[in-house]
Amino acid sequence: MNFSEGQEIYSRRLKEVLGLEKSPVAITFSKKPANKANTERYRVCGAIQAAASGSIINLSKENSSCRGGTTYLGLGPQRERVEEFLVYGEKLSCSLATARRAITYINKKAPPPLGLAEYVVFSPLEKAELEPDLVLFLCNPEQACRLITLARYREGVLPQNEFGGALCWSTITYPLITGNINVSLGDHVAREIEHWKPEELAVTVPAHKLHQIVESIDYSTAGVAEPSKEYEELLEE
Repeated sequence: MNFSEGQEIYSRRLKEVLGLEKSPVAITFSKKPANKANTERYRVCGAIQAAASGSIINLSKENSSCRGGTTYLGLGPQRERVEEFLVYGEKLSCSLATARRAITYINKKAPPPLGLAEYVVFSPLEKAELEPDLVLFLCNPEQACRLITLARYREGVLPQNEFGGALCWSTITYPLITGNINVSLGDHVAREIEHWKPEELAVTVPAHKLHQIVESIDYSTAGVAEPSKEYEELLEE
């Protein structure tokens, strides 16, 4: 099975089993752009939504329309006076000290991958031209629960989650740098600007862990495995 065939099978299987409305999003850090991608201007939070709906996007420092997203993806340096923007612009922190504390925490936990790539390519998993570093799922809480259960089916290890912070950081930077699967609620501003649905959250899986999820589908009731008689009795109570 070649790369493109594998991506198509994985995407189709996951969408069918989990009942996903949108495609899993393949995210690749690359020195070269994808050939079939567009170069329109996007915020990271918008590029995720567009890719889940079928678009292929080459995001670079030239067409990234959010300075925070440009920073967190490592495509450019941090904007000046960012604390003031968080306090007086977005109003996500109550003071300059609080904003600095939040930024310090994030940079210590998973610093932006500055200089890693010229492009961050977003595409539906089934259309991925470049092998992904991450696969992001837009889903509801039940689907997220099933993904996490399938992911820990063989290892028994729960993800070390970072639910908040900037949406681009928690959905991309953190899982990229740490190698951890992450469940993210995003941030209020990003969700509002790009019209994320109230029930939508993001689960990001490092690509090398995706096969564990797919291979567990047939064996876990979080996938398609038949429940035991005892389990069925619990459901009937």
